[in-house]
Amino acid sequence: MLFIIFGIIVGVTLPFQIATNSKLQQTIASSLQANLVNFIIGSIVLAILALVTGQSLGISLNFVQNVPVWIWLGGVLGVIYQMGNILLFPRLGGVATVLMPILGQIFGSLLIDNFRLFDSPFHAITAFRLLGVVLVLLGILTTVVLPTYLINRQRLIQVKKQRSAGKFSWGLLGILCGGVNACQVAINGALGHALGSPAKASYISLVTGMILLFVIIFFFDRPRINTIKFRLHQYNAWWIWIGGIFGAAFVFGNSVLVPILGTGMTAAIVLIGQLSGSLLIDEFGWVGARRNPINLLQIIGILIMIGGVFVIKLC
Repeated sequence: MLFIIFGIIVGVTLPFQIATNSKLQQTIASSLQANLVNFIIGSIVLAILALVTGQSLGISLNFVQNVPVWIWLGGVLGVIYQMGNILLFPRLGGVATVLMPILGQIFGSLLIDNFRLFDSPFHAITAFRLLGVVLVLLGILTTVVLPTYLINRQRLIQVKKQRSAGKFSWGLLGILCGGVNACQVAINGALGHALGSPAKASYISLVTGMILLFVIIFFFDRPRINTIKFRLHQYNAWWIWIGGIFGAAFVFGNSVLVPILGTGMTAAIVLIGQLSGSLLIDEFGWVGARRNPINLLQIIGILIMIGGVFVIKLC
């Protein structure tokens, strides 16, 4: 039960990271540099955590030679996932930006556990496990899709095909981002298990991503390097700079849970937190989001998702 509560808290951090990163992008006027700022901040936070817990920040050559190459890819996948979320948030909104990656996360996690990809603990795709996944998906549909349809059904009928096709494309991108996230979570969990330190593994993952972003910006965003305009007179909220802290908490939490619960179970628990956090952002208009009050259907949907998680846990 303690791990379930911890997983939900970890999940809540993600929509806050997505929302703050979106505002940071508006201030910096560069999604690449917004990601870089957050990776730097997250790396500093995790470095401090690793040192406080008695871990060094270095890696021995012997360790590098005895682990598979893919174990270092968590940071690379993290860059892809973060950039995807920054692109999705202003186009799909807080809840929908979490919804589409959820589909990719769920099915990606099931495959990872079933085939023991990235050294994830084995959990076969059983009928009972699929029932739990169906309940989670039903909860997602009840929480996000059904309320949106009931409120906007007339508007949805009048939406132009071109706009629908565009939104469908962004939705597909969100699903792909979810699959990438499932792989990242499993890889970081494997690295944390190999190192015996989730904090150090998370730190390495973010530093790897930070280096990759430096390289990308150098080749593709160089004109902006010396001309970043921090338009603080237009948008001076302090919280736009703490997305990296949320990101560090999310990566660290998943690194802790995956070796214990497996990728699929971890994904299901964290998803409850993600949707709950998104609903809170919409309800109270936190971090600059447009207010959209929670309704009864969304509460019922969250409860259905929780039921699905317990069904999966019984497998």
